[in-house]
Amino acid sequence: MLYLLLGPERFLHKDFISSLADKFSAPVMVIEGDDVLPDKAELSSQDLFATQKIFVISEGFSKRDMLNFTDELKVSKNHIVILEDKLDRRKTETATIIKDPEVVVIDCVTPDGAGLVKWIEQRAKKYDTSFEVGAARYLLSTLGQQEVKNFKVPVQSQINLWQLANEVEKLATYVNRSKITKKAIGELVKTQVPTEVWDIVNALADKNAQKLFFSLELFFGTLDGTDEKSKVIQCTALLSEQFRSIALVQCMLSQMVTDDIILEKTGWKSGRLFMVKKTSVRFTTKVVF
Repeated sequence: MLYLLLGPERFLHKDFISSLADKFSAPVMVIEGDDVLPDKAELSSQDLFATQKIFVISEGFSKRDMLNFTDELKVSKNHIVILEDKLDRRKTETATIIKDPEVVVIDCVTPDGAGLVKWIEQRAKKYDTSFEVGAARYLLSTLGQQEVKNFKVPVQSQINLWQLANEVEKLATYVNRSKITKKAIGELVKTQVPTEVWDIVNALADKNAQKLFFSLELFFGTLDGTDEKSKVIQCTALLSEQFRSIALVQCMLSQMVTDDIILEKTGWKSGRLFMVKKTSVRFTTKVVF
C-alpha cells in the first residue's frame, strides 16, 4: 500500500508511522539522505513468514523518481510511506498521485488557531479522556505556545506538537480517564517546559530496542540546524535529568519518605511527582544507578 505524508510537520510523520507499526506489528525501515533506495522487488516482497514491512522514504517523489513506478507500490504487500515537505501541485504527475484513490494522502501541516485546540482535544480522546471547557486553551497558554487574547499564533515555530502530545499523555495518565481540568494542568505542567524525551525513556523501560532506536532517530530529526555533537549532548542532558529524578524518588521511597516531604525538598508540583513515581517503578535501582 502507498501513503503520501505531505507537509513538514515531523511529529505528524512520526505519529502516523508509529500507529501504522503498532497496527500491523511491522518493522520500520527509514530511507533518507544518501541512503540507497531498495529495488522494486524488495519494496514489494515479504519474508518467508509473510511479515509486512514499513518503508519510510524521504523525498521519494521529488528526488528519487518513484513517481515512475507508483503502480507497483500501490499493490505492494508492504506499506510504502513517502515523506514530502511539499510538492508542486501544478505538475500533472503530482496532481495525479494526490487525487489517486489508491494512495492514502495525509496532510502533515502544523495546525494553528482553533485547529490547534481541536488537535489537542482529539489527542486526549486517544487516552479515553477529554478536556473541560477552556482547559485546552489554558494548556497552550501555560506552555507559551499560543496567544490567548486574540487566539492567534504570531510565530509558527512556537508550536511544538512533540511537547503538546507529551503533556496531553501525562495529563491523561494523571487524571485517570477523568476530565483534564485547569487545576490538573496547574499541578502537572511546568510553564515553558524543555524538550522531553518521554518516548526514549518509555522505550528503555519496555526494553524495546526497535522503539528506542526509532525514537532516538526521530528525536535527532527534530533538531534542525544543530550539529551532531550538540544533538548528542542535548539528548544526554535530557536523559540525565529524567534519570536523576527517578533515582531521587527511588532513594526517598526506599527510606519511606512521604510525598509531602519529597515535594518540600524538591520544589516539584504534585503532578510531576506523580509521573516520576509512576515511571520509577518500571526501572530497577540497579539499572538507574
